[in-house]
Amino acid sequence: MNPKALLCFFPLVLCAIAPAQDAPSVDDLIARNSAARGGADKLKAVRTLKITGKMVAVNGMELPMSISIKRPGMMRMEMNVQGKGIVQAFDGETAWSVNPLMGTEEPKMFTAEESRDFRDNAESFLDGPMADYKSKGNKVEYAGKEDVEGSPAYKLKITTKRGSVIYDYVDAKTYLEVRTTAKTNQMGQEMEVDTYARDYKPEGGVMMAHLMDSKVNGASMMKMSLDKVEVNSPLDDALFKLPAKAEPKKQ
Repeated sequence: MNPKALLCFFPLVLCAIAPAQDAPSVDDLIARNSAARGGADKLKAVRTLKITGKMVAVNGMELPMSISIKRPGMMRMEMNVQGKGIVQAFDGETAWSVNPLMGTEEPKMFTAEESRDFRDNAESFLDGPMADYKSKGNKVEYAGKEDVEGSPAYKLKITTKRGSVIYDYVDAKTYLEVRTTAKTNQMGQEMEVDTYARDYKPEGGVMMAHLMDSKVNGASMMKMSLDKVEVNSPLDDALFKLPAKAEPKKQ
């Protein structure tokens, strides 16, 4: 190859290898994300969370809600709709709900597939699915770089040990999660939901998003805003358990 041809070829080689050099490793991205959120020690020190706030539906209706989370993997969500209290919970084994709007106040157990989604949500809410992913049996892969609401973000594909696939987008400057894409089952229908995390604030030494906007096909379906976050307040295990059916009153 003559020198002139070599000079033309050399920049092409540099362009080809530049993306590989620019892309950080999965473990490096996870470490930076953990540090941005407050550090692994502070994250693990959070044993319980009690959140109060509201859901804002697509029609503008505001629904008061609360979420309680307790390690290892228990979760309870309560919402007030038209004066009726709706509960969805996961006790570590079984997901269940009480929904008077469906015509009964008897607790209903979810299917195994729905319970799997609840388990993934409960386990990831405190730490995220990337933290200690190897010990959890999850797999994390780098999936490129994309813009999220006008800012570059690293895209990570997480496959949980139960087979769920989640895409986390980590902001290239702050290293905080700015979007999560996952498939969920709603009333027997599977849909892909994009959840955008905004308005990060410190809570108990850990950065938490206080506004989450869930979208389907680009259209906002539900927003969740947090008014109060209590870290490590006592939460009894009974709060998450499937309630026993009431005994009939004796005549």
